[in-house]
Amino acid sequence: MKLSGGQKQRVAIARALINSPKLLLLDEPLGALDLKLRRTMQTELKRLQKKLGITFLYITHDQEEAINMSDRIVVMREGMLEQIGTPDEIYNHPKTAYVADFVGNANIIEGVVEEIGQEKIRVQIQGQRMEAEAAEGMKAGEKVKLAVRRENLQVCTEGENGLEAVVTDKSFQGGQLHVALQLKTGEELVASRYGVFCQGCDEVALTLLDVLDYMEKIPMVTAYKLTDGSTTTRFPMGEALDTAQPVVEYLPGWHCDITAARKWEDLPKEARDYVEYLEKAVGCKITYISVGAEREAYIHHV
Repeated sequence: MKLSGGQKQRVAIARALINSPKLLLLDEPLGALDLKLRRTMQTELKRLQKKLGITFLYITHDQEEAINMSDRIVVMREGMLEQIGTPDEIYNHPKTAYVADFVGNANIIEGVVEEIGQEKIRVQIQGQRMEAEAAEGMKAGEKVKLAVRRENLQVCTEGENGLEAVVTDKSFQGGQLHVALQLKTGEELVASRYGVFCQGCDEVALTLLDVLDYMEKIPMVTAYKLTDGSTTTRFPMGEALDTAQPVVEYLPGWHCDITAARKWEDLPKEARDYVEYLEKAVGCKITYISVGAEREAYIHHV
């Protein structure tokens, strides 16, 4: 009997857990698995850790994996601790430019503080000005580095608070739509989206469609019911997210493996209906759909 890669990993973890250790060291345990199996094992490991109450020390070079699986993250650089914090602190509030760039590939923009407000600062960047979140201890005239996540960089044809740029390239890579931008200074930035369009662009990328294979029904959140009885179609933020009740609509699933699909007609009717439902929800045409273990195959849908 020959075990698959995922089965071997399960056996190895079971052997390590049989003695009920207080601390379990996991050094790149999922590195050799394909993407779909790796995501399944990530879910299993999180479930095991919660059930057994054992501390997992998880070593990985996959930044997305670290963000998704951890309660606390330690970012190291050349053997030194760069930052320790929760996934939210590491991703949304990095302490250094290295952490911002290493975890999530942020755009790093250098500028000079021109004006300081209570919550916002105005930064001059090569003759252009934009607002940013203020940090403690900042002074007017001080050089600063702004970190802007690729998914938070909005591309639009007009606006007051932003930088002028030219779109130099658009590509679909690893399940993301990437928009390359060049500032007046020649500096290059990248905006990216997972299944969401950039304002001013007409491409929408749909990823991980084959993760839904063999589902009987596909739940779709169409709105949120708030504690005051009202309903909103906007995603609730802050404390409202903890108390909001999602309003769910179910679409029929498909009972087959679509990882081999290479054109729109290869998809079952239920999958095509699901894509068209999403198009109505986002108000834009989905032009690319990725499938396959490494998101290596793209279905062009026009």
